[in-house]
Amino acid sequence: MMGNLGVDTALGAIPLVGDAFDFMFRSNTRNLKIIKRHLDKHHPGTLIIDQ
Repeated sequence: MMGNLGVDTALGAIPLVGDAFDFMFRSNTRNLKIIKRHLDKHHPGTLIIDQ
């Protein structure tokens, strides 16, 4: 998760190219998927509602 944020921060800081990168690389969405997989694996009784 920290790697996703680090890459997003480093490449997102580049003018113009960073804007396109931010549009394509969704670090928060990737991190949310990581959290959901963790919860599904370690807490199978919980209900996660996908939007």
